[in-house]
Amino acid sequence: MKVTEKRVKRDAERFDEVIIEIRTPDLEEAEKFMMMQGDEIEIRKKRQKRSLDANAYLWELCDKIASKIKSTKEEVYREAVRDVGTFDYLMIQDKAVDKFIESWELKGVGYICMKHHKAAIPDCTVVQAFYGSSSYSTAEMSRLIDYIVQEAKEQGIETSPDEERRLLALWKNH
Repeated sequence: MKVTEKRVKRDAERFDEVIIEIRTPDLEEAEKFMMMQGDEIEIRKKRQKRSLDANAYLWELCDKIASKIKSTKEEVYREAVRDVGTFDYLMIQDKAVDKFIESWELKGVGYICMKHHKAAIPDCTVVQAFYGSSSYSTAEMSRLIDYIVQEAKEQGIETSPDEERRLLALWKNH
């Protein structure tokens, strides 16, 4: 919801609480907010969607690299995610590992999961679960684009430094 004014003030009747006032021109969103159930609400700054130009440039370069090395753009992208992407190590019960990996990878092309090592805890395995770029922060996405650009250059694929700077700037401003 678009917020045009916000203010915090002490509650005159309840000294251990404060009142948060939010002013918005969007009546429909304000009504949705008031209809929310529960006694806890998370408020966070809305993050703008990534630049479609930067995403398109990433996939264009993945496609050119794939043609050059006789692969697919998806595999080039997945290799980049494995090399510079974000991941977590998760401990999973042995009996659930294969199902977890299968479920994780259904989230998208860049969601990659593999067995890493046997855990010290009996009947458990540690998996390495990579996140797809749709969940990346500005810094993470910039690192991925930089990596793909470098890979393209190593393959002799022409890249445009001006376009790279423009697209990375667009991405960083989102």
